Amino acid sequence: MISLEEQIQSIIDILKEHGQPNSDGKQSITFGELLGKTHSDALNMTLRKAKKKGILTFDGEILMQGRVVSGRTPEADNDIPIVLLSEEIK
Repeated sequence: MISLEEQIQSIIDILKEHGQPNSDGKQSITFGELLGKTHSDALNMTLRKAKKKGILTFDGEILMQGRVVSGRTPEADNDIPIVLLSEEIK
């Protein structure tokens, strides 16, 4: 089983490799892009823990992937930016 620290490190690595500098010069990737780059079933939990540790930030508490349900697509958070604040896992 992969530890929480390894999961957070994986997200940091994805942000460093695939993210783009935002207006503050910090690496940023959208939730939708991150979903496409990771295969974690516990992505939301990992994001919440990393946010609590001050490693990254994003708007909201939990991010939802848009999926078609009963012929309609619910509100999705695919365009919410996830911003890398620190590469150090505390």
